[in-house]
Amino acid sequence: MKKIMFTCLGNICRSPLAHAIFEDLAKKEGLEIFVDSSGVGSWNLGQDPDARMQKAAKKYGYSMKHTAKQVTEKDLIQFDAIFSMAEDVTHSLIAHFDPELNHQNKVFYFRHFDPLRKDENDVDDPYFGNEDGFENAFQIIERTCKELIRRLKNNEHPF
Repeated sequence: MKKIMFTCLGNICRSPLAHAIFEDLAKKEGLEIFVDSSGVGSWNLGQDPDARMQKAAKKYGYSMKHTAKQVTEKDLIQFDAIFSMAEDVTHSLIAHFDPELNHQNKVFYFRHFDPLRKDENDVDDPYFGNEDGFENAFQIIERTCKELIRRLKNNEHPF
């Protein structure tokens, strides 16, 4: 069984949304994939996803049932792929973990799989913005999750 993790800064907006959407889509497609999410920072540990992101998810029929946690070195060993939501997240992963783990072959920019903007590295963090930012993040994350599912079904994935 493949193991996929989505990672952002605090694990209350982007990565838990990707977790919820991807897990739902994989289940609907009959794909057996273990899905999780985490943040590189520790400031939101134990918190529920941001209420504004939950509202955006609910609007489109997704439920975010997750408690924020921080990525660990063990995650880099156990997961087949870790999808980073932004450059600063990727840099944190690279800077804080043992390079012997060869994590660079497991860490991918999530946005590189966005069928509309593969040249982008970041899903903008909506946390300090307004409702439009959450809607925009939702649209990017949902379409990119759908593309990842399509690739997995067709054995076109990078891992």
